[in-house]
Order: sequence, then structure tokens, then C-alpha cells
Amino acid sequence: MADATSGIWWTGIFPGAAIVLTVLGLTLVGESMNDLNDPRLRGRRRAGKKASKTEGTQAVQNAEGTA
Repeated sequence: MADATSGIWWTGIFPGAAIVLTVLGLTLVGESMNDLNDPRLRGRRRAGKKASKTEGTQAVQNAEGTA
């Protein structure tokens, strides 16, 4: 604190940035682990992929006139 009041404010930039980047990195790792391990999110992800695949086939069938 004495450095900041005496005009040497930049001495806190590197430790502060290190803390921010560490917390951000741990948060992103934790969120990705949560996304991978949460069974409630797996069903939504699969349903979204299936819906997009069926939409593409319906569009092809409609273009050919077979639907």
C-alpha cells in the first residue's frame, strides 16, 4: 500500500494480473468439468444435435419433393 501512495502504482499490476488470470483459468476449468459431468446437460446437447441432423434431411427431402 505504501508503494501505491508514493506513486509507484505499477508494482501491483503483475501480482493483480496473476491473481485474475489464475481465478479465470480455474473458473473455466471448473465450468468445463461441470458441463462434462452434469447428466442434465447431456440430454439437451444430444437432442440439439439430433434436431439439427433431422432438419437437414427434411430440407433435402422437401427440395426433392419426396416429403
